[in-house]
Amino acid sequence: MKFEEYVNKIPKELIKAAETQLLSFFLEFTGVRFPTRTILFSTISVESSWNPKADSGFARGLGQISDSMRQTINKIYGTNYSYDDLFDPAINLWFTVRALRYLDRQFMDVPEQIRLIYILLAYNYGIENVRRWLINSPTNLPKISATIPQESKDYLIRFGWFYFNWHRLNTEK
Repeated sequence: MKFEEYVNKIPKELIKAAETQLLSFFLEFTGVRFPTRTILFSTISVESSWNPKADSGFARGLGQISDSMRQTINKIYGTNYSYDDLFDPAINLWFTVRALRYLDRQFMDVPEQIRLIYILLAYNYGIENVRRWLINSPTNLPKISATIPQESKDYLIRFGWFYFNWHRLNTEK
């Protein structure tokens, strides 16, 4: 399937909701420009293929937010959303944007050109697993193939494909 065909199958209201949530976040936190539209859309594409009812058994909704990430974000923002609330697209998008930003903040000491890799690994593999990996091989990216599970390596590849295509589509508009 061509990427444009994939995009045309996404309900327009979900695209609009994601754009609205991102804009709202940027207005709330002036000066913050992460995550970008391309990163957010790529994350949703790889996590759930834009299915708001996606449930892996470990995470839920568009951004596939885990219960532990839900608890972390609830604590940071003083909210009290339940795990079942993550099936609501607007709530899940709210969490997805903030989860990506939270992970970005966790890796502020990592050079910008490789920070997104760490963020994505933490999103997929878990932040504590990535922290353990960094202790054993700090910033040594060639070791990623030997120490990171295949599922997470595949995740990075899928994300890269979506990132390239969303970026291309966004640039062509």
